[in-house]
Amino acid sequence: FEARHLTACGPDRIAAILIRQVGGEEYRQLLEAEEEIREFDILVSPDEYYLPAPVGFYDLRNARRAPVLTGPEKGSRMLQGQSILFDPMHNEAIATFPSSHEVIVFSAKDGRIKRVIHTDKLGLRYPRGIALHPDGIHYAVSGSWRGIHLFRRGSHEANIASTLHSVFFNHSHMTIAARIL
Repeated sequence: FEARHLTACGPDRIAAILIRQVGGEEYRQLLEAEEEIREFDILVSPDEYYLPAPVGFYDLRNARRAPVLTGPEKGSRMLQGQSILFDPMHNEAIATFPSSHEVIVFSAKDGRIKRVIHTDKLGLRYPRGIALHPDGIHYAVSGSWRGIHLFRRGSHEANIASTLHSVFFNHSHMTIAARIL
């Protein structure tokens, strides 16, 4: 696996998004075992495909120990991990997976998957950017091409009324600045 993005989960813990890309033949072998039809992934280069990949949780107090790897579960593909952040209020790492249209919430303490949000069912496709909102209540997730959705920290309920339907032309990350009065 290749480490792509990191977030500090306190002074002695790091969560890292890992990815794995393969060629067309290896990807076709993966698809043969599946029972669902998936759309073509517009985010990949020709003949390069993302395989499911875990998120690694590294304990810096014991740097020689291998990271805890949290892998795909049923109903979750964890394809093309993009952005990850730490929510200290709830001790959670939250990550986006554009190629599987997912936001996944992990326990920062032990790396277990707490929640999988299938964003395409909410109208948010290819989720990429993620940032804590300055209101202290929400975090924002942006789609690769359009849309910014707010989710409530802790419960991860979508705030549909605050959805922004703008076009972004395939960005990959986002930050939110608070207005200082």
